[in-house]
Amino acid sequence: KEQAEALEMIHAGISYEDEEARQNSKRFLYIDGPPGSGKSAVLQEAAVGACPHCQVLIVGPTGQQVYNFKAKLPDIDGIENIRVDTIHGVLGYQRPKDGKVDWSPISALRRIDLILCDEGSQYSDLEWEWFFQTMKQQPHQPFVVVVADFQQLQPVVSGGLCEEFFKRMQNVELRTVYRTADHEHLLVMN
Repeated sequence: KEQAEALEMIHAGISYEDEEARQNSKRFLYIDGPPGSGKSAVLQEAAVGACPHCQVLIVGPTGQQVYNFKAKLPDIDGIENIRVDTIHGVLGYQRPKDGKVDWSPISALRRIDLILCDEGSQYSDLEWEWFFQTMKQQPHQPFVVVVADFQQLQPVVSGGLCEEFFKRMQNVELRTVYRTADHEHLLVMN
C-alpha cells in the first residue's frame, strides 16, 4: 500500500502539464522505512515507469550501487532515457593539481525530469548541500525523490544536514519488510 502511494506521488510529480501548477507543487519526496521495505525497488519501478515519457537520473552514493541499478534495468523501449551515476559523478567533481576539490553547478541536469536518489543517508553534508543547491537552480524544477534509512547507513563524514532537509520534504514511510529469515530461501536467492 505504501509503495503504491509513493509511486502515485512520483507519477503526479512528473505529470504536470500546467507550468504554474508545477511551480506551485512540492518538488521533493522523501521515502523512508526499515531495511528490506522496498525503498530501492520503488526507485527502480518509478524509473522504469517514467522512462518512456521523460528523462530519469538515478543517483547512488557508490559505484557498486550504480552497477546494481544498471544490472536490474530491463530491456524495454525508453530505457535509454535512464541515466545512473554516483553523486560525485553528477556533481562533476574535479581535482586540480593542488588537490582541492572544485565544483560548479551542472547545466546538463536541465534535461532531467525525474531524479531518484538512493541511500540518501550516506551523502555527506557538503555533497547534499551542493546537490540540493543544483536542484533548486534548475528552471524546470525536476521532481526529486530521496530514499534513506538513517538507522542503517551513515555517511563517512558528517551527514546531519541531509536528515534536516528530509524532515521538511513530503514523506512516505514504507512499513512492510519483505526480507525473509528462511535460511533455505536465502541460499536459493544467493
